[in-house]
Amino acid sequence: MARGINTSGVAIRDNGSGGYVQFTDTPLAGDIVIGCVFTVTRTDAVQLLVARVLEAEPYPQNYVLGVYAGELYFGMSADSYAKITCPISANTIYSALATFSADTKVWSLFVDGKLVATRTGTSNPDAAASGQETRIGTNNGGLYPVYGDINLAYIGSKCPSSPAARSLSANHWQIFEDEEDYLFIPAAGGGGALALDAASGSFALTGVAATLAKHGLLSASAGSYAISGQASTLAAHRKLNAASGSYILTGASAGLTKHLLVNAAPGSVTISAIDATLVYTPYSPTPVLNAEAGTIGLSGLAASLSAHRVINAGNGSVSLSGASAELLYTALERSLNAGAGSVTVTGAAADL
Repeated sequence: MARGINTSGVAIRDNGSGGYVQFTDTPLAGDIVIGCVFTVTRTDAVQLLVARVLEAEPYPQNYVLGVYAGELYFGMSADSYAKITCPISANTIYSALATFSADTKVWSLFVDGKLVATRTGTSNPDAAASGQETRIGTNNGGLYPVYGDINLAYIGSKCPSSPAARSLSANHWQIFEDEEDYLFIPAAGGGGALALDAASGSFALTGVAATLAKHGLLSASAGSYAISGQASTLAAHRKLNAASGSYILTGASAGLTKHLLVNAAPGSVTISAIDATLVYTPYSPTPVLNAEAGTIGLSGLAASLSAHRVINAGNGSVSLSGASAELLYTALERSLNAGAGSVTVTGAAADL
């Protein structure tokens, strides 16, 4: 939900002493997300929780999350129309999230899981120029120290959706969770082999963001797996085996993330979408992306295959097609081997 947000974070206790952490020339432009869990002992003084400032003085220059006159406020000093506020009280823990969308120029403020204020501004924050810093807290002995605690604060260059922002403002610790939620299926008899097996049947996931995350054997046998949605994703960490069956992912942004064996055998693995992606980054000495007598195909406006070990077509084929098709292979003394098969990349901007 909030995953994928690159952040820099810190927790400090201020109590008006001027404690702070700074990030010099932080290259934040465009989308912005600021998270902060804080408590203030007074609300009458100007206090900067997270802000961009000049090195010489802690005056806000661009985006600001702060406290003043009994309110939590978020906005940009050069764009007063974007400034939004929410009333707060002293000695109360608040969990806040502030977002800015570069596309819509909408500034939003979420507190404790609720959207409390939003407004459309007229300009975008610029990347930090020389002499500017992004700070959590403020300069020691300088202006606008925080009277209270900053328990958690982070800055990211992404604007999450409104539902994700509401959830994140209620529980910021989600950003530290594993990106994948795992489906655990115990092995028969307590053995070491795990299997999610369609046999001669089928598994189907549909939705706006359909996702399958797996850590054992994912086998279609003579059956099939189908995942369809606006952003459908298959993530597996062991063996992905189509056997004589098939795997199909369709959606506006379909992705397959795999860490060990992807094997089409005489079956097929197919990803089709406007933005189709197969990411293969194994952690095993001998992992293989193997079409055997089957096929592994990606098609879409921007088809991409990324691998770090062996890509072997066997007697089958590995093909990518799209307006911007790309095969990225980064391996040290490893092989890209078509065998008696073929590896083909086609598109307006094909890259191997």
